[in-house]
Amino acid sequence: MRPCFQKSNFLLPNSTIDMQAWSVIACDQYTSQQDYWQNVQEIIQDKPSTYHMIYPEVYLQEKGDRISKIQKTMGNYVHNNILEEKVKDGFMLIERSTFSGNRMGLLGVIDLEAYDFEPGNVKPIRATEKTIASRIPPRVKIRKGAPLELSHVLVLLDDPKDELFSTLMKDKDKYPVLYDFDLMMNGGHIKGYAIEKENADHLETKISSMQQKKELFLSVGDGNHSLATAKACWEEIKKGLNPQEQENHPARYAMVEMVNLHSSALIFEPIHRVLFHANM
Repeated sequence: MRPCFQKSNFLLPNSTIDMQAWSVIACDQYTSQQDYWQNVQEIIQDKPSTYHMIYPEVYLQEKGDRISKIQKTMGNYVHNNILEEKVKDGFMLIERSTFSGNRMGLLGVIDLEAYDFEPGNVKPIRATEKTIASRIPPRVKIRKGAPLELSHVLVLLDDPKDELFSTLMKDKDKYPVLYDFDLMMNGGHIKGYAIEKENADHLETKISSMQQKKELFLSVGDGNHSLATAKACWEEIKKGLNPQEQENHPARYAMVEMVNLHSSALIFEPIHRVLFHANM
């Protein structure tokens, strides 16, 4: 069985970059609080930042050339060596400290052939909410011309005994530290480690073994529509490829972070909707 969660290569900013300015929250957050994003802009100003490579959804109704600027910025960051390959054929272990506690994550890529967002499918990776078709086209426009992928997709692993991350936590001192800094806007603290070579091989084998024991291996906890966009783009590209070309085409894979569904730092809360200016 081909593993649906795999190793990959990962780019990170070079050592001269202000990491606090570089890292911003996901584009689908604070969609009703434009002042949050204005504060982010004030912090970043002209510094290299992922803010310049995402489309905050609070601005989706605006007209302009934001998408072309995003794609141009990505190209400039690559051309000017703002980004460097820091992980080769491996994974990244991510340790976050936030108001809800400490949460571990594992950055890798998923095989989009093993994922489907349509209800009732039996793929090992599935959505956790209904996909709204109208949300996909704006994301497709960005992804189609983008030389880089910035993902905020979290996939949930049902690991009640915490077999995977407890082992990674125990061994984390073996892995080189890639970054260690405070996030902006009270986002907490983040630390990243590189897992490469035989450590990555062993980890991929362990994850593949866990996959074989479950019909539903991973559920998409956040970023459902972003992952659905990646799937839509891949299905379109796939039409022009022969079977051999499809096997290892980059668009077949999407970057995600795996977290344990049972993590004590993962809090699930209801979404409350409020109606304004409604006559009752």
